[in-house]
Amino acid sequence: MLLGLVEMFQVRATGKGLMLRYDLSPDVPRYIVADERKLRQILVNLLGNAIKFTNDGWVMLQVRRSPGQEDEGEDSGSSAVCHLQFAVRDTGVGIPTDMLEAIFEPFVQANSGRWTEGTGLGLAISRQFVWLMGGYLRATSEGIPGRGALFVLDLPVRVVQESDVDASLSSYRPAVALEPGQPTYRLLVAEDEPMNRELLVKALARLGFEVRAVENGQEALAVWRSWQPDLIWMDIRMPIMDGQEATRRIKATPEGRSTIIIALTASAFEEDRQWMLMAGCDDVIHKPFHLREVEDVLTRYLGVRFVREEAAAAPQVSDERPASLDLAGLPADWLAELRRAVVEADNDRIMALAGQIRARHPQMATSLMERAAEFDYDAIIVAIDRVVPEDQ
Repeated sequence: MLLGLVEMFQVRATGKGLMLRYDLSPDVPRYIVADERKLRQILVNLLGNAIKFTNDGWVMLQVRRSPGQEDEGEDSGSSAVCHLQFAVRDTGVGIPTDMLEAIFEPFVQANSGRWTEGTGLGLAISRQFVWLMGGYLRATSEGIPGRGALFVLDLPVRVVQESDVDASLSSYRPAVALEPGQPTYRLLVAEDEPMNRELLVKALARLGFEVRAVENGQEALAVWRSWQPDLIWMDIRMPIMDGQEATRRIKATPEGRSTIIIALTASAFEEDRQWMLMAGCDDVIHKPFHLREVEDVLTRYLGVRFVREEAAAAPQVSDERPASLDLAGLPADWLAELRRAVVEADNDRIMALAGQIRARHPQMATSLMERAAEFDYDAIIVAIDRVVPEDQ
């Protein structure tokens, strides 16, 4: 994961004439158990900010075991917990010393020229993620241009032996169909963003579910009354009627109490999750999500049984995928924008770009959407480089 991030941000750093340094201590474990999505998003935010606000010099990602922290649990077993320190340094404009805590508040931006772009939510969300993962995130700076800033993330993680990782990886196979002899499951997707809606509908229909889709809570309420789905994927932020209100109305009825409602949200804040559960949602999934999470929800709440891909079939799938993502013939400015979205791990932007080409290149757009849904950014970069090499 770390190497993939460094490779992606190298493109952006080189474009600004910066040096991107990567220092990985040899005592850092190769395999850990942690929330990969949250950790990746935190580092993407920190590296993205560092490069954005550095015009000369360098940016460094340094990863090591936290100084002064002893491992907890078994010394070398899979249950051992160690503290890792991720430090992002830069030689940019720096941060005023009186703003070092305020920059972690939502919508607060420093006035030194460093935080003049964006919404000011990135660091607030990052610190919330770190808190949820049991760590801390702090910033230091002299507030002097050229001296830059230092962000330090300290995170407890569980160390995993290589043999355990191999067993874990081999235990999961993607679902390819429903096992015979099961009920007909009806699933409703309530999502106002067309690309997200289409991707989820397509994935569920391919497995054998009966699927309907709506664009707002009012439509979801109407389809629920007439169709009685077994489970609803309910986006929380929708026009006309939001997902929380639709959920409250459904769960207020005797028949609605047996309908499983899974909230879909891009919010990173725990209080938002609690509000969704209080509204009656049975569970919450944060966007963007992996299709594996969808399978897990259906298994846990509906008892669905899947036919899964055989181990021997996996190489065939992986061999076909790179060839199917062919971006030849697309405009150079669109490819450049796609590269920027991938470097910044901006899944919503990748989906939007896929939507722009869907009318003329439906297969290409679908393939790109599938890569984005699986966070397979490396495959997208490779496909771009086939058309426009990185140094051009």
